[in-house]
Amino acid sequence: MIDLSESTLWTINGDPLRVCAKMPKARGFKAFLPDLSCRPERGPVYFYEVGKDYWEAKAVVCCSGFHFCPCLSSVFQWYHAAFTTRVCIVSAYGEVRVSDDESKFCTNGIHIDNELTPSEILSFLEEELRTRS
Repeated sequence: MIDLSESTLWTINGDPLRVCAKMPKARGFKAFLPDLSCRPERGPVYFYEVGKDYWEAKAVVCCSGFHFCPCLSSVFQWYHAAFTTRVCIVSAYGEVRVSDDESKFCTNGIHIDNELTPSEILSFLEEELRTRS
């Protein structure tokens, strides 16, 4: 698993990635539909923008809040069409809840840090594979 702690400086091919300057409780990856929206089974549809914050009253895994994954490979459990899925690095600032299998997190406060390019997605996935071996 890639270390997502706030002390980590993330780079792709030596280039630093922009992350929010606040101190998050957790960082991870969030997948979106091509229009940068998420259509949950429950709750409102959100249309996101990179660099913005979003808040909900509470975080309950699979019920409310904003969901994201600690490992990039996990987002593709929820978004199967990888070629149309957009992926961003996100930071959680509110409550953070963890699913029973630890494959996804939920928060009531999220910041969309930056969108990953297809080559950056591949680099993160390759790094996950290397660190699992």
